[in-house]
Amino acid sequence: MTSNPEPVDEAEAIRRDIERTRAELAGTVDALSDKLNVKKQAADKVTEAKAAASDKVDVAKTAVVDHQREVTIAGGVAAVLLLVVLIRRRRSR
Repeated sequence: MTSNPEPVDEAEAIRRDIERTRAELAGTVDALSDKLNVKKQAADKVTEAKAAASDKVDVAKTAVVDHQREVTIAGGVAAVLLLVVLIRRRRSR
């Protein structure tokens, strides 16, 4: 009697195909579930909006700090120039 390995191989191939199909179906069901979950979508949008707002606040803070630095330097330069003008006026009298 000779055994025929083909039915076993074919059965195993069918099992693998079924498992692959189940995994794909599970992924599809999860994706559809996420699309239909309005609360989760709203929460995701809120999280995205908070992150975007936080980024904009960080940019604004950096701009303010840079501007303050520029104003401070300009004020220092103006003070030095005023001092030079006052000293020259005093010497010319």
